[in-house]
Amino acid sequence: LGDVYKRQVFYDLENYDHALKYLNEALDIYKKLGIEESQANTLINIGTIYRFQEQYDQALQFYQKGLDLKMKNKVKHGLGTCYSNIGLIHRAKGDDEKAMKYLKQSIQIHRELNYKKGIARSLIQIGDWHFSTNQDSTIAYASQALTLAQKSNHSAEIADAAELLSKTYEFLGNYEEAMNMQNIFQDLRDSLYSVKNQQAIFKSEYELNQESKMKGFEKEIQDSKIWNKNLLFLFLGTFSTVLIAIGFYLSLIHI
Repeated sequence: LGDVYKRQVFYDLENYDHALKYLNEALDIYKKLGIEESQANTLINIGTIYRFQEQYDQALQFYQKGLDLKMKNKVKHGLGTCYSNIGLIHRAKGDDEKAMKYLKQSIQIHRELNYKKGIARSLIQIGDWHFSTNQDSTIAYASQALTLAQKSNHSAEIADAAELLSKTYEFLGNYEEAMNMQNIFQDLRDSLYSVKNQQAIFKSEYELNQESKMKGFEKEIQDSKIWNKNLLFLFLGTFSTVLIAIGFYLSLIHI
């Protein structure tokens, strides 16, 4: 599905404030513990939320901090998606050249890691980048993405590739192929939209008594002034449902 739908999922959930609150609290803990890989992932997730709020400058700042930590520790996992998101920001800001630079870096990392979902996603984004100037390139990239996504059974990427191909074929006047692609998209649309119901369930679960639990454990830590392992795992446990839910949301909108 298109970016409009992906953003709407977040707006409907009204969870931006909660997500940022818990992610920032988790970030503080990871900093105290010196766990830089978790810091990097959290910084990137915060950047993604700002991106969907169209606060692009803030998003870029968090993405860059996350990238710096990943590069420092030579961790490639997550780099491709981060490059992709930075590319999308530059495209939204009208800098197509810089956008393509990051999209190419994204697909390179995904290919090195053989991350098929990421490869398909980057192919779709590059294909969409070409739409206004070179529809043949759009078809080439989107077709590669569709084939890869179908082989690896990634429904969201199948739908997005088919939607882009349908739009492109319609623009070129090839209505038969446009309808074929539209049918593929339609077949997946209902199941993808049902994601909103799943997300609503996650939202209810992680919000239930979570804030009061957090405050209790925070006070216990402040009173004891001790960061021993048992207390640490107990405290981090209060984040688990929240962070899993946030990660679930971010993965569903394949950013």
